[in-house]
Amino acid sequence: MFVDGRVILICERYFQRLLVLDDLPRQAWEKLARMLRGYLKMPYPLKPGNRIEIQQINNHPAATSPYAGALLKTGFEKDGAKLVLWPSAIAGLD
Repeated sequence: MFVDGRVILICERYFQRLLVLDDLPRQAWEKLARMLRGYLKMPYPLKPGNRIEIQQINNHPAATSPYAGALLKTGFEKDGAKLVLWPSAIAGLD
């Protein structure tokens, strides 16, 4: 993800690992949420699963990351050490 020409977020392995390179403004979290919701709405052959499971953020368990709160506000749920976004969480959004 880029903001003002700078890389501020890197997603790996279908969003399993996130690397946050800079403080993300609220607008960047909203943009990420729209991107992830769009990904879940894609047809199955274009995506490997029916949900997004973030396992790590900056090499720490996603659910205990300082960034977990921002993701929980976008529809993610805690599942042990992971954060999971289910298609049912985005129904009717956007």
